Amino acid sequence: MFDKDLMPKPTNITGGLNCSQVLDYDPTSASPQQHPALKSSEPSKALELSAEGLASNSGLAEVVTPPICSLSDPHNGSFTLFSDDTSQPLHEQPSSSQPLENALTYLPDELKLDDLSDEQLETLFDACPVFYEIGGNKLVRISKNLIIKGGHFMSKGQAETQKFASSAGLPVPAVHRYFARPRFDLDWPDRTESWFIVMDYIEGQNLHQLWPIMDESARKEIVNQVAGIVTHLQSIPVDGLPPGPRIWCRTLSNIEDMEDWYNHKIDVCLRFNQAPPGLPRFDFERLVLTHQDLTPRNIILEKDSNRLVLVDWGHSGVYPIGFEQAALCRQCADEWDHMFGEAVWEALPNRRSKEIRQLNGIAFGLTAAPLM
Repeated sequence: MFDKDLMPKPTNITGGLNCSQVLDYDPTSASPQQHPALKSSEPSKALELSAEGLASNSGLAEVVTPPICSLSDPHNGSFTLFSDDTSQPLHEQPSSSQPLENALTYLPDELKLDDLSDEQLETLFDACPVFYEIGGNKLVRISKNLIIKGGHFMSKGQAETQKFASSAGLPVPAVHRYFARPRFDLDWPDRTESWFIVMDYIEGQNLHQLWPIMDESARKEIVNQVAGIVTHLQSIPVDGLPPGPRIWCRTLSNIEDMEDWYNHKIDVCLRFNQAPPGLPRFDFERLVLTHQDLTPRNIILEKDSNRLVLVDWGHSGVYPIGFEQAALCRQCADEWDHMFGEAVWEALPNRRSKEIRQLNGIAFGLTAAPLM
């Protein structure tokens, strides 16, 4: 049974919307905030950025509107990112008095990524509209169909796992390119390199916003889709791949090493009376591809197709089959996420309640005593 003690109980509501209605619902505003304007018809020419506007919050989960930072040159009100001939800009900058009623029209429809260096993409990342930022990572929209995710807490493993999942036919934003650049930030002085992922922008509604207003039939349809995605995810062969990319700051070479390390954590917890008596030893069955952050905030209902798309692969990797379910239990902690997490867990064909209790039982060893 799903461990209900780990989560608060949701309150019930009556009524709701079905799947045909939810995409017409804007839970944030009747007039959403707009991106600053990025104007270009040829990415190898001058790209000029308006200093006006606010970040849009459409298309990704739990979007936080960042503070507005001036990117304008104090002399002429615009900032040239890069150019083959900076004396001949291609577009006039919108004046400060011109309202940006639809700022997305200033984003290029396409960018020819083959024509852009990593350095130029990093420049775009620093100057284009930010519509999601948390910790040392942020998402930046660089065209109407592309975004860059980057920051000090990104990893090559995240990019490779997401690209692998996309190539296997899973509903994820397609990865077009990823690269590392040396970066220094006073807020993160111990991190001198950042990874960047160029991927598709997914237009749609965030499930975190939609779930409370859906009716029961729509919720059931969503739950069955998510359970099907997890089943597909775990059916993809990962033979020969080691666990990870990293397990609590450790690199493990195979499933046997991982099993030994987790059983050692049981011993640590028992030594400090921090594990329930009789906690069984780990006996991992096999390694599978996992997302490990399947909360509603990381699922988008795509606008045109009603397809569910999984975003934020920051915790993804190759782990034992029960880890996805344990993460589902742990991550879905608020009242509506609790309802979602319980429903998805109960819809899975191979539930692993034993591994969930084992992982909960060694929480002390993983958090308070990670180096023991």
